[in-house]
Amino acid sequence: MKILVVDDMKENLYLLETLLIANGYEVVSATNGVEALEKLRSDSIDMIISDILMPKMDGFQLCRECKSDKTLKKLPFIFYTATYTEKKDEEFALNLGADRFIVKPMEPECFIKTIKGILRDFEKGQLPLKAPTRKKETVYLKEYSERLIRKLEHKMLELERENAERKKVEVQRKKLLRDYKERVKELNCLYGVSRLIERADISLEGLTKESSELLPSAWQYPNITCAKITFGEREFKTTNFKETRWKQSADIRVHGKRVGTVEVYYLEERNELHEGPFLKEERDLIDTVADTLGRAVKRRWAEEALKESESKLSSILSSFIDLVFVLDTEGRFIFYHSPEEKLYAPPEVFMGKKYSEVLPPSIAKPLSKAIDGTKKGEVGEFEYRLKVGGETRWYSAKISSMIVEGEFRGTVIVTRDITDRKQMADRVRELVYRLYGIVPGGSYLSGSHEKCLKACLNLTLHGVPSLYIAREDPEDLTKNYDVKPKDIALLSSRPLKGFKVLSNLQEVSHTISEFIKADGGIVLLGGLEYLISRFGFNPVYKLLQDKRFDFNQAKAILLVPINLETLKEQQRAQLLAELKTLE
Repeated sequence: MKILVVDDMKENLYLLETLLIANGYEVVSATNGVEALEKLRSDSIDMIISDILMPKMDGFQLCRECKSDKTLKKLPFIFYTATYTEKKDEEFALNLGADRFIVKPMEPECFIKTIKGILRDFEKGQLPLKAPTRKKETVYLKEYSERLIRKLEHKMLELERENAERKKVEVQRKKLLRDYKERVKELNCLYGVSRLIERADISLEGLTKESSELLPSAWQYPNITCAKITFGEREFKTTNFKETRWKQSADIRVHGKRVGTVEVYYLEERNELHEGPFLKEERDLIDTVADTLGRAVKRRWAEEALKESESKLSSILSSFIDLVFVLDTEGRFIFYHSPEEKLYAPPEVFMGKKYSEVLPPSIAKPLSKAIDGTKKGEVGEFEYRLKVGGETRWYSAKISSMIVEGEFRGTVIVTRDITDRKQMADRVRELVYRLYGIVPGGSYLSGSHEKCLKACLNLTLHGVPSLYIAREDPEDLTKNYDVKPKDIALLSSRPLKGFKVLSNLQEVSHTISEFIKADGGIVLLGGLEYLISRFGFNPVYKLLQDKRFDFNQAKAILLVPINLETLKEQQRAQLLAELKTLE
């Protein structure tokens, strides 16, 4: 198991590395949160043990980054600190998603026992995935600043107590205090921008204008600082704005594209520091402000686009006669449109639930298959029936996937009531049945192959599933009669590409049974003379006897064309006794 240890103190890193390696663990180390994130993304780590108070990025920020990352959030995260020891510090750490909060020092045996227990639970999948407590950005910044300010004050006092040289202590104290005041100003600026973003009544222009006015107070020399924020073609400046050569700027970007700029100027010259007269932290601050505004713009644009889309969708659906349902990636109902109030179940019963929990298996199963197909770019379609409002209705469903930036985001189901069409098709089929003198469940013999073929084609045309078992060239059926290859089975001893081939009576029997079990429908059993000549009359006759019962049970239709003159008199009599004659 590989453990990442994060601490800015070399002595602490050495002690932890020695202890963990002695107990059989592989150790990777980092001196701050930024370095830790780099190693987490380039190496395979099983656990993170981190100090809290560190430069660049402290432990709290590191934990927050890890718990918001899809890959890293599952890793056990342990805080091991001697600085943050208060109960509120522990509560804040655990709310960020940390699995343990250990205060230094701890006896080595107890420490290793704790680590082993956490890793054991993690390996067995018994370690609960701790989601960070969701809080507004302003709340997080406020609590974080409180922790940071308290510890900075604590650190300052520690330095005063521990440093024997009063002059050195005083210098460090003043620097720490100055840094503390600067960080407080920076945090107040970020807190102010975050509060502006959360205001529902403020426009993007208002947000940009008021943000520009907040900036000067966060820099070292607010009295000689001015700012400008450019957004689109508009500029928002402080009242004292003037461009000078002492400048810091950062781009506001949305989806990688620059949409604006944040600029800060000093009106007078100051000593050279990190970036001209500006502090490194001020570079971080202006970058953070630009990034925060970019995310705010992105969210506002998305909200406006969503409102526009919803308006357009509402306009479209108002004249839509079909039922429309939208499922999320887990198969839960998240939207529906119904032109009438007739639904299989009230919205409160199915909204937010998975379709498999609401729909009967006869619909859920083909729907699941169709959804799997849509993920491969297919458009699914099937028909089903439901009892709605006390009557059975037929529906046709079309299923397509929602793909956003190449990622599956859900499923759209458009359902149309086809009951009238089905009833009309039933009436037409009844007319065809009468025309040819056949009824579902019957088995018929005819001396005319052409008559059987026409009856089969007519019923297929009106929605009756069909299977053509033929001896002749299949191209005659596919080209001249537009029969699909999947509906044809050939009697042959040799394979033929694109067609199912039946080489013995068992295969003929099995194919017919599978077809009528799934679809009912109509079967045209051609090539009977070939079957009799190859396998003998009695086995073929036995097949017809067995199948006649199956057709009757399935309410399917069997049509058997044959030239009776090719049979002996007794054989003709047997067939005529077993099967009805097609008039």
